[in-house]
Amino acid sequence: MNTINGIMFKIQRFSIHDGPGIRTAVFLKGCPLRCWWCHNPEGQDESSRIYHRADRCIICGRCVALCPSSAVLLSKEGLSIERNLCKNCFRCIDACPTNAMEVIGKVVSVDAVMKETDKDTIFYEETGGVTFSGGEPFFQFDFLYDLLIACKEKGIHTAVETSGLTKWDNIKKASTYIDLFYFDIKFINEKMHKKYTGLSNKTIISNLMKLSRIHTNVCVRVPLIPDINDDHKNMKKICKLLLIAGIKCIEILPYHNIGEYKYGWIGKEYKFKGIGGLGADKLSGIKQYFLSSGINVIIRE
Repeated sequence: MNTINGIMFKIQRFSIHDGPGIRTAVFLKGCPLRCWWCHNPEGQDESSRIYHRADRCIICGRCVALCPSSAVLLSKEGLSIERNLCKNCFRCIDACPTNAMEVIGKVVSVDAVMKETDKDTIFYEETGGVTFSGGEPFFQFDFLYDLLIACKEKGIHTAVETSGLTKWDNIKKASTYIDLFYFDIKFINEKMHKKYTGLSNKTIISNLMKLSRIHTNVCVRVPLIPDINDDHKNMKKICKLLLIAGIKCIEILPYHNIGEYKYGWIGKEYKFKGIGGLGADKLSGIKQYFLSSGINVIIRE
């Protein structure tokens, strides 16, 4: 029996965009980055967090009366949560008659996660498996490591979606049990990376170079944000990095705002409100640029 626990905020079945075949995607909480466009903001914090869904709230005030920290407030504008006062006692959730309050982030064991994936193994066939995502899965390294070992003991194909921002020793140790790495690169320019994610990309780029020397199945993913990182200069630098590293696979993830609604639910500001999408001509041009350099390109619409 595995005894290490971790915090998971979602498990997605029958996923076809998180690796080859049909997969089970396990989303772990916690991430060192704060990307402006993140479509899983509920995965950034390492602890459990309360969702407040205003579309379900009938403003009955039961949660206000029960909150011991006076963190739930009622005003003319409606109901709100002072996040800095909230102690995560979750009494408001128990009191809510419409499920407008919800806990995001569940403490689970390795065995509990594996029991869930066991339900899906009949659909994996030869190419499917389990993908660990987040948040940043390496943020909970010990938990991730034991999950990877448990998967390999069952003969399950494993993939990890990572920002690459973790200790190199973590990546190196886990790499033996990872069949496929999806490795995010947003910017090559460190100043731009700091502005839009909050932290430097030096460790990320260093880890990618080291990983390319010891692992044969690495695919770089680029979340493409209009007028932010989709310029030719950034694409040229990313292409050069891939060629130096000997990586022949890139996935382009065009910007979408489908996670925008989540920001209000957790009391955060969405900084890209109103931004448009990427045109087909732009995407086609970027795809052709990488193909002309001998790099295989997949665009995930």
